[in-house]
Amino acid sequence: MLNSLSKIDAAYIAGIVDGEGCIGIYRTGGHKRKDAARLSLRLTVGSTYKPLLNWLRSTTGIGGVCVHSSGGERNKPSWEWQARGRQAVELLFQLVPYVVIKEKQIHIACEFANSMGMGGRHELTPRTVVMREKMAQAIHKLNRRGGINAVR
Repeated sequence: MLNSLSKIDAAYIAGIVDGEGCIGIYRTGGHKRKDAARLSLRLTVGSTYKPLLNWLRSTTGIGGVCVHSSGGERNKPSWEWQARGRQAVELLFQLVPYVVIKEKQIHIACEFANSMGMGGRHELTPRTVVMREKMAQAIHKLNRRGGINAVR
């Protein structure tokens, strides 16, 4: 269950998400038909400093930490903290006043979550499927290296 964050923790986490995080909408499941594939929201933060990610987990009360890369001869190992779905959106709501760079992604993520309603899994209308696909494409475009994110 998501913890209620202090203003200081929310601001600090917003800075981490702005600098090292990714807010994405990803295709899940093995469906072959594009319109039948499920889309899900995921918030991730990657780092070579695992204590930071453990702090995120304990401070927010959500998500999990896993190995992202075991490193190699020239690289440090890295880890990733992930939160998904409703929990990710509820955390993002707490970060909104403090985020600078990923404000557009948060807006799209909240719209995406609202497109499902509060009831969880249910069949989507064709219009909603198209709308959610467009949201996934928009957030992907914003997340590209050298993308169109601008500091306000």
